[in-house]
Amino acid sequence: MGSVIWHDIAGLLSQYNLEIFAETGTHTGAAVDHALEQGFRRAFSIESSPVLVKRAREHLEQRWPPQGPHRRFEVECMTSPEGIDWILSKLDAPALWWLDAHFPRLYGDLETRTDLPLLAEIEMIVAAGRTKDVILTDDMQIWFDTSVPFMPEKGVFKGNQVDIVRARQALAKTHVTYISREGNGFLLPLPRCRT
Repeated sequence: MGSVIWHDIAGLLSQYNLEIFAETGTHTGAAVDHALEQGFRRAFSIESSPVLVKRAREHLEQRWPPQGPHRRFEVECMTSPEGIDWILSKLDAPALWWLDAHFPRLYGDLETRTDLPLLAEIEMIVAAGRTKDVILTDDMQIWFDTSVPFMPEKGVFKGNQVDIVRARQALAKTHVTYISREGNGFLLPLPRCRT
């Protein structure tokens, strides 16, 4: 499982004029919390576990109480692609997408073994014309062997590398995509045009 904290979020925010943090896989709300600390105006996150949604909301409400009539964050219990559609409907400025590659053991979600939504999520973002958004994903170890084994089932749960090729092809006109195998691995598509 990756962490947004491992990346220079403040640098990406500044360099690409990002205003909104968009996330799949809220977990306990740590990434939303970090994004708001770094200066994002708003944050939208989806999580499939009602227990984790409740826990994240409680944590974030203590840290980020409403200022005026609106909260700076929204966390909803949804899965992809429904959740991606919901987030897309909220966006009014360039966003940083933190896409969870869905670590199945953490959530006890055995269906995730055959249902990796990353490619579909990226295709939906591209289809929505989000050319100025930055996209960051975790757990590329699911698709590639990396320096850290996929615990506890190395070699059992793997994605099809063709999905990563297809994701890069979908983004090719608007983004330059980098893949890192450091740690758990990550995919980072950056906009070709910053303005």
